[in-house]
Amino acid sequence: MTDIDIIQMLVEKNPKAFEHLYDKYSAAMFTITYKLVGDKSIAEKIFIDAFVELHEKKILANVTKGLCIHVLRHTYNFALAELEKKGTCPPAIKQDSLCEVIDLLCTKCLTIKQVAYRLSITEAAAIKKLQGEFQWLRNQKTNTICKEDQQTKLLEADYDNSSDS
Repeated sequence: MTDIDIIQMLVEKNPKAFEHLYDKYSAAMFTITYKLVGDKSIAEKIFIDAFVELHEKKILANVTKGLCIHVLRHTYNFALAELEKKGTCPPAIKQDSLCEVIDLLCTKCLTIKQVAYRLSITEAAAIKKLQGEFQWLRNQKTNTICKEDQQTKLLEADYDNSSDS
């Protein structure tokens, strides 16, 4: 499903629109949140709240293009606001952890045109780079969860082995 299809479904108030939005963007939203928060369970809660807010406050109601940018920027800002409410600062984020284009879109609130200018590339190249970074973010959720699950299993195995002695 393309962003244009999802936008059209949102305009038509199709109840399936948010299912498709979730399918396409949830992994990237979670990854951005996790990279800001650094804790899986807190990141999951913040990510879910950010997604629910997209729906309840109709944040995407007037979006006609750039759905990816709107969703990722909302997620980033929502996560920062939640951390601020709790009086917590996000851990230092490595330059590449959010990706260059997504970082400029979310943290600097630049447009694709401004990002292209700042990186000295064409708008088409900036969009292509954004698509690659978005795919990378989607893949990171799986990698993050798999690594944490493996660590948990190793700890449980160590615990089980020590209790056998």
